[in-house]
Amino acid sequence: SIWENGAVSHFPVTLPRGLGVIVCIPEFTVETAKARKALPARIPFGDAVKTSSRLAFLLGAFERGELSWLKRAMTDVLHQPYRAALVPGMQKVIDDAVAAGAYGAALSGSGPAILAFTPKGPKQAVIGRAMQKAFFKAGHESRYLPLEIETAGAKVETL
Repeated sequence: SIWENGAVSHFPVTLPRGLGVIVCIPEFTVETAKARKALPARIPFGDAVKTSSRLAFLLGAFERGELSWLKRAMTDVLHQPYRAALVPGMQKVIDDAVAAGAYGAALSGSGPAILAFTPKGPKQAVIGRAMQKAFFKAGHESRYLPLEIETAGAKVETL
């Protein structure tokens, strides 16, 4: 989606069947202000190009059901390298998620949670435990949650 001239334009993305999500949440927090402060005021042009091409690759991976593409599509150069010091063990958690069977993983927002796209089912617990173990080796307890992917967008409900 984009916000332009006071209006939102969007299109739905088709997600492959059987795609799951795990989020691993460590016991510590990262203040949004600190996470923003960790980012540089300017980014190299090459990093902007890498980021936009990876976004296109991510959408293509979803649309074509090429889940093996997600690892490369989720390799971030825009914010993860700058925020790594705020999330001890971040890269190891990401690497271990993929080694355990995740299609790809990345820092969720400003952190400290790590999100992984996974096959739905029993493999999610294996991946979640691998992520927890990596956080533990970095000195932090964590918990993981399998999440459902919401495809209908935000809903407003009144009582």
